[in-house]
Amino acid sequence: MNEVIPSTSSDEELVSQAKAQNYRAFEELMKRYEKGIYNLALRITKSPQEAEEILQDTFLSVFKNIDGFREESSFKTWIYKVATNFALMKLRKKKQISRVFIDEPLQLDGEEIPRDIADWSKNPEDLYEKQELRRILKDAVDSLPDTYQTVFWLRDIDGLSNQEVATILGLSLPAVKSRILRARLLMREYLSEYFKDGKSGRA
Repeated sequence: MNEVIPSTSSDEELVSQAKAQNYRAFEELMKRYEKGIYNLALRITKSPQEAEEILQDTFLSVFKNIDGFREESSFKTWIYKVATNFALMKLRKKKQISRVFIDEPLQLDGEEIPRDIADWSKNPEDLYEKQELRRILKDAVDSLPDTYQTVFWLRDIDGLSNQEVATILGLSLPAVKSRILRARLLMREYLSEYFKDGKSGRA
């Protein structure tokens, strides 16, 4: 049962055929999602080797468990959830390096000074597409606490909906909305100096 699979087939059709042991249908699903899954894993782990491992683990897990996929959510949501879980497990196993998070207030002579937050109304995904802003945006995202960073990647870079992110991370919808709002505020704060100066780089 490995007939030719039209490239226009929906995910639902491909999943149904994959459950019927049509391996070409599963290959088509892999082709559709391999780039997105790899990029997501790379953003989370910052390691090409680990991203490759996560990609392989994700597809192997999906292949083994596709019969149990109840299709209560979309296939895209399911496979992103599997990949995100693998990526986060790898992060937990890595030695954590302490860092100063940007949501901490500035300290001056023992007093806490609120950080100045400039207006930042541009879409993060639009900024990421611009070559001159990639480095500073990446630095800003890397400075987010992990709980906000993963939500930001899924929602604002991969373009998943709030509900999809909630399903992937096992969070409530209000929790996702709260985290993405906090992530955007932290990003805006981090980038405030850049936007005030109107510069794309510093000496």
